[in-house]
Amino acid sequence: MSPLGSKAGDSTVRPPAGRARRLAAATVLPQGPSGVRLAALSAIDAFGSGMFLAGSAVYFTKVVGLHAAAVGLGLSIAGVLGFLATVPIGMLADHWGAGRVYVVMNLWRAGCYIAYCFCDRFTTFLVIACAVGLVETSASPINQAVSAPHRRMRTG
Repeated sequence: MSPLGSKAGDSTVRPPAGRARRLAAATVLPQGPSGVRLAALSAIDAFGSGMFLAGSAVYFTKVVGLHAAAVGLGLSIAGVLGFLATVPIGMLADHWGAGRVYVVMNLWRAGCYIAYCFCDRFTTFLVIACAVGLVETSASPINQAVSAPHRRMRTG
């Protein structure tokens, strides 16, 4: 085997394992404890949200009995409400602290996800979806503020 990692007669040149590992560490893996914390919190949040989104359409159409169009309409209204709530929730995080607001937001989200189990008609679904939508869109920016507080800059 040659020093470049290829066998004799093999025309493929592979970089040494150490070089690839250093490149991945410099570009892909988070740097420092706040980067690791942000990556971990983001992964947990993405996993939970992904699991919910994957099964929710089936649950609401087959178990609750809502039409697919009603589920889409309710989630769209909730998304618009969440978009509009992002700035006010950011202002709350600036006033009360991102950590406190993030804890309250996650408790709110947990309560709303539990409330979905008691959904039996469209109006109940819409109220719960809008309650989730209020904080769902703001979760990622607040997560970043909690994970890397020394990198925040006040703009107002």
